[in-house]
Amino acid sequence: MTPLFTIQCRHDYFADGVCRALSLVPTQRSAALLARYRLLFRPLPGGGSIYYEDGASPLAQFSESAPLAFWLIGRDPALNDYTDVAAKGSTGLFYFDNLHCKPKSSSKLASGPLTAPRLSAYPPRFSLPVDPARRAARLDLLGQLSGGAPPVWQAQSPDATLSALPLDFSALDEGRYRLNVDGAHTLDFWLGKPPSNAWGVAAIYPGGLLLADSVPAAARTIDGKGEVNLKTYSIELAARSVRWRYHLIGQSGMNLADYQLLATRTTGETVHFEGAPGDTVDGRPSYCFTASDPLPLAERPGDKVSVQLASLPQARTQLSVNLAYPRMGNVGGAQGSAQNRQQFADIFVYL
Repeated sequence: MTPLFTIQCRHDYFADGVCRALSLVPTQRSAALLARYRLLFRPLPGGGSIYYEDGASPLAQFSESAPLAFWLIGRDPALNDYTDVAAKGSTGLFYFDNLHCKPKSSSKLASGPLTAPRLSAYPPRFSLPVDPARRAARLDLLGQLSGGAPPVWQAQSPDATLSALPLDFSALDEGRYRLNVDGAHTLDFWLGKPPSNAWGVAAIYPGGLLLADSVPAAARTIDGKGEVNLKTYSIELAARSVRWRYHLIGQSGMNLADYQLLATRTTGETVHFEGAPGDTVDGRPSYCFTASDPLPLAERPGDKVSVQLASLPQARTQLSVNLAYPRMGNVGGAQGSAQNRQQFADIFVYL
C-alpha cells in the first residue's frame, strides 16, 4: 500500500508536539467512498493516513464532488482550555479544509491561534426557525467549491407564513454549506451527523477528474489524470498563554518581601515577575509574584520554564526551592476591564 495523504494534528502544549487529545475517524459517507475506490484508512496518534494500492485503486477514475471528511474526535475535555482559541465562547464543530491553503503553506489547514470557523451540524432533513416568519421564501444553498456560485440547491418555502422552514437536503453530499433566505445569509453549517464527542471536522477535497481545476494545485493530492501528489495536511495548534501568579503564604512574623522569584526559559531568557503584598490567607500574610508577560501552558512546563524561590540577603530564613507549575485546574476566570481582560494561573506556596 502507498500513502495518498496524511492528516496530522500537532499541538505545542504537548511535549512531543503530537496532539494526542484528538483522533481521526472517517465519516460514514466518506468510509463508503474510501471503500468504493479501494482506499484504506489507518489511524495514527493525532491523525491518520489514507493508502491506495497501485493497479487496484482506480484513482484515474476518481470523480467526486464530495470531500473525504474525517471527524476530529476529542479525547480530552480540557483541550480548548489549553489551546489558544481566537473566538472564545463560540460553539459547534471546528471546520478545516484544503480549499484555501496558501501556496507557501499548501499543507497547513490551520496554524497558530485557532481561527477556524465553528459550524453547527444538521441532519439531511430539519426545520430552521426564522424570525420574522416567512412566506414563500426563496432558498439558495451554496457549497464550498467555486466560491459558492452557482447555488447547489434552490427551492421556495411553502406558500404559508411559517416561523420554521422545512428543509430537505437528503440528495446532497455531506459538507459545509451556506443557506441564504430571500438573498440574506442565514446559516453556515455542516451537513451530516457527528458523533457526540466530535471536536471538529476536516474536509479534504483530493481533486481528480471532477475537481482538479477547483482545488488549488499545491493543495490537491490527485490531478486530473489520476497522478498522485503525496500530501501531509497539518492542523497546528498553539498552547494558550496566561499570566502566572505565585502566592507565597508565610508564617506570622515572616517578611515575605525578603524573597524573590528567579525564572528563566530553557532558551536562556529571563522571565520577569513583579512582587507585591497580597491578601491575608487563613489569617496568614501572603505575597504575590505575577509574571510580567503571559506564559504558555504546557504538558511538561519544566521543559520550557524554570521557576525558583530564592532568598534575598536580608531574609531571616534562607530558602532555595524549585516551585511547582500551573495546571489547568489553576487557571481562573478573566479579570480586568472589558478592553484588557486577562486570565491568570494561580499557584499557592506555603512556607
